[in-house]
Amino acid sequence: MPDTGPFRTVEARSRRFALAAAAALALMAGAGPGLHPALAAGTGQSQRPVLHEATNSTIGISDTTQGYTFDSSLSELPADQVYRFRILRPDGMPQMDYLWDQTKLLHFLAVRNDFTHFFHVHPTLATDGTWSVHLPLDAPGPYQLYVDTLIKDSQGLPRHLVLRRPLMVPGGTFQLAPVVPAPGVSAQVDGYTITFNMSRITTMDGTHLRQPKGWTVMYLPATVTYLGKPATNLEPYLSVFAHFTAFNVANDLYGHAHPLEYAGEGREGWPLSTMPTFHGGPTLTFHAEFPGAGDYRTFIEFQAGGSLHTASLTLHVQ
Repeated sequence: MPDTGPFRTVEARSRRFALAAAAALALMAGAGPGLHPALAAGTGQSQRPVLHEATNSTIGISDTTQGYTFDSSLSELPADQVYRFRILRPDGMPQMDYLWDQTKLLHFLAVRNDFTHFFHVHPTLATDGTWSVHLPLDAPGPYQLYVDTLIKDSQGLPRHLVLRRPLMVPGGTFQLAPVVPAPGVSAQVDGYTITFNMSRITTMDGTHLRQPKGWTVMYLPATVTYLGKPATNLEPYLSVFAHFTAFNVANDLYGHAHPLEYAGEGREGWPLSTMPTFHGGPTLTFHAEFPGAGDYRTFIEFQAGGSLHTASLTLHVQ
């Protein structure tokens, strides 16, 4: 693993990140009625979710890993504009063979350097290998951009890549928040509360933990309530009931996880009559691995009532 260096202030951070293990493979192996592999939106082909492991190729150290490059001519982009980029292969040619993951060919994340603005969007691929995406960046300042994708390598096998590039959004004066909120176990948004149950964390072999532990694959349970009552109306969003994205505030590593409670066939954009009829909650069990100890600024995205909600909190990992 690369040396992440000592603690740095928010303003000085270099912004590295890692993608934690996050998938429902264990659950899928014993899936019963109502549990289905992801269906790539519009393809009509069933897709098995892929285990996202934290490795040197998935921790987003820079814009290049294993010869693949996150390439763009844009270092500045005004707010609310279209960003264009390519993923280049080791031979310098645009990567064209992508695999479906959570109903998308590529997940694109943007976060401001003080963790106060976070976005998760999905670009469109042109026939020349250029991706384009509308970035709803609504505040000036420095951002980090991450591409998370599964590609088909030269042997036809899936390869998981996470690459990172910086971007400046101009537009007047700005001030980065000097600190992040203190660690906690609950996050609130739009009447919903998600609470992580630290007393029920277990490792893959059943060992109980008192809090999340770095570099350890674990089951991290949570409950969701709405206005104080158990929430059972979570809806499929990108084929899962929640997306969990966490940034280590001390060494800039990043994790992404999904709950084991799989949300069925990913039919985003299809007529409502074809949507699954079941709903999720109030329990979510995240299959996660944090890339190291520290405080993580965490964003949990979930859909309910046809609307996307994003809750945030700071989690401490031992």
